[in-house]
Amino acid sequence: MPGSLSQWALIRRRFGRHRFAVASLYLLAVLYLFAVLAEFLAPYSQQWRDLSHAYCPPQLPRFSFAHGFHVPAMQRYVDPLTFKKTYLEDTSRTVELGFFVKGAPYRLWGLIPWDRHFFG
Repeated sequence: MPGSLSQWALIRRRFGRHRFAVASLYLLAVLYLFAVLAEFLAPYSQQWRDLSHAYCPPQLPRFSFAHGFHVPAMQRYVDPLTFKKTYLEDTSRTVELGFFVKGAPYRLWGLIPWDRHFFG
């Protein structure tokens, strides 16, 4: 009976009927979870820089039975006339990807020393 419910129960009931609000709440929870686990989910630390591939475009991961999940190695090519830098796939080399790999050490939540990353 709506007349006997508390204010919070009425708010919760009305909120539960609004599908977009419930979906937004779940999305917000996932985003907060990513923020809490950012050090673990990031493949590199904040200080890591690879200046030789600074303007290299991202590659989509690929799968093959020989290499598993991998991306092709990229090689920088500088045009001698225009000095324009482009990146070409080096098909002879691959960079293999993995899950729960060892990486740069960090402190999870500033407390727990750890060196595992979700992917790398």
